[in-house]
Amino acid sequence: MEVSVAHWIIQTLHFQTKADIPQQQATMKLRPLLAACLALIVIGTTAHAGKGRFELFLVKTPHTELEKIELEAKPLLTDGDVTSYDWQTHSMVLTKDAKARLPKAREIGVRGLGFVIVVDGKRLYRGSFWTSFSSIGCPTPVILLDQDDAGYVLRIRRAYPSDEFAAGPDPRGDERLLQVLRELGKLARPPAGSR
Repeated sequence: MEVSVAHWIIQTLHFQTKADIPQQQATMKLRPLLAACLALIVIGTTAHAGKGRFELFLVKTPHTELEKIELEAKPLLTDGDVTSYDWQTHSMVLTKDAKARLPKAREIGVRGLGFVIVVDGKRLYRGSFWTSFSSIGCPTPVILLDQDDAGYVLRIRRAYPSDEFAAGPDPRGDERLLQVLRELGKLARPPAGSR
């Protein structure tokens, strides 16, 4: 419907002949109003394009450098899909629609399915959707789909199969993520020792 309205506005703004002068004069008076309507339609359709301050993108093409990883065009999850985030366990409660979009455990294989956490357009860290069927360890954060499948809660674990397999500092504690979650009112439990 928005496309047909936009098409009508564009046709109305564009004069085909000079024969219909009364219609042109009437249209000239409506031109600013029609242009404003077109602008509102464009703004309205781009505002719902899935952008959020917190986003989780699936990896399209992996790379060793975070900034060179090719991501899918649209995020799998945005802050609109997260109802709350528990900082102490790095668990997030998702909406029903968001839960339905998640990959299925049987689809991801033993090497996982990569994702990247993005906050305010900046990539924070990489991780993977994983299953407990895998005998391969993962040194980056993981979401175990076959264990976190109860309800709408997803827990981002430090590594797989345990924290001892992690490499480097824990990227889940990035202050930029914490700040955005606070600003969005999504923080269910703040870091231990803070208010």
